[in-house]
Amino acid sequence: MKKNKKVLIFSLLAIFSFCFLTPNVFAASKYYLSVGTDYGSIGGNSTPEANWVGSTLTLNGYTGSTVVAPTYTSFNSKVLGRYTLESDVLYFLGHASSDNISWNYQAKNGNYAVGIVNKNSDATYYGNGVQYRMTGIGRYNLSNVDLAVFQGCSTAANSSSNLPKYANSQGAKVAIGWASDISQSDSLPWIKRFFSNGFFPNNVTNMVNYANSFGYVTSAIKNTRIYGNGNTSVFPASATQVMSVTNVDNRKNTINEPYNTNSSSLQEIKSKIVSLIKENIDEEINENDFIIETAQNDSGKIYDLYFTINGVKTSLGYTVFTNADGTIITDIYNNMNNYEPEVLKTEKSLTIENKLNQVTTAKANEINKTAVNVVKSENLNTTTEIVDTFNYYDVSEAKLYQITLVKVELPTGAYSLIDYKTEL
Repeated sequence: MKKNKKVLIFSLLAIFSFCFLTPNVFAASKYYLSVGTDYGSIGGNSTPEANWVGSTLTLNGYTGSTVVAPTYTSFNSKVLGRYTLESDVLYFLGHASSDNISWNYQAKNGNYAVGIVNKNSDATYYGNGVQYRMTGIGRYNLSNVDLAVFQGCSTAANSSSNLPKYANSQGAKVAIGWASDISQSDSLPWIKRFFSNGFFPNNVTNMVNYANSFGYVTSAIKNTRIYGNGNTSVFPASATQVMSVTNVDNRKNTINEPYNTNSSSLQEIKSKIVSLIKENIDEEINENDFIIETAQNDSGKIYDLYFTINGVKTSLGYTVFTNADGTIITDIYNNMNNYEPEVLKTEKSLTIENKLNQVTTAKANEINKTAVNVVKSENLNTTTEIVDTFNYYDVSEAKLYQITLVKVELPTGAYSLIDYKTEL
């Protein structure tokens, strides 16, 4: 018995030592490139995301470069003897399309009008008097790349030809893109959760699904596409994860209910999900308190039920996953954050109603006009378009917003959805 106990203790110590040594050993000679910028008058700022990814990877033993005022040299030079575009982890966030991501620091044009493109040679894009010098990522040995994240609007929308698919075809082990437009404010919380050690083992598929299990301003951020080996591990496990072997996510409820979402209307799917929540999570749930949005990733369909107060979408709700072919409702994540729906409605309904009553049609239109004018300036080289307007209540902030989604397009065809929050 004592012998077995010693073996057990030795095994635990070995695992414990492994989990602390792993980040350093795992990341030895690992490199990263993280790119974003503040577009200034063009609209949009991806600097916070680029800085966060760079800092997080550095803390986990990576060496590399965080670039927030990119020039052509940023993509065509070496850091510590290694080409930046051949780094182990590549992260890009900016105005995007399926074939390119473009940056223009502070709308300075010139050397700052640059980008990357899914070609094996450089390209030059012209528009509105601005010349963008685009680096063809295929000029480099992408077989050195473990993970490439192309975070931006529709970087994987064209299923036959897109940035992450091209990067994977050129040797990158795994690449991530988005099949739809994504709102700017969702980018940072999504990438933080992706690199959060929220799910063990920390392979790319699990990291994507974990990030997709939360609620966001819109569900579009969950339209992720993975190209390559989703089982690739690029982020060292935490001590807690290794010691506990597997994480327990208290939000997760495994359901595995056979249900063909392909032959059901969205309203029917919503009703089915509500009935499953009533059976397994909250027997008092009121279907009329929720709206539904949809997304899809490689693992299956995703349904978000957003809690509403006086018809206003809130930051609370439930996220539902199906299997790959949409015939089984597999998991429901409770993102109500321990709030009681009826209590919230009692506390907040009157306040929200009074604020909404003060917003006339003329005032709402003026807010939208102001949002567009923030983007426009005398030296503007973009086109803008309002694609949606809706009210949103952030429960944690206790603030009501009018959100105006403005599409901003550069001469390269790359674009972003910038969501301007105006507090009501």
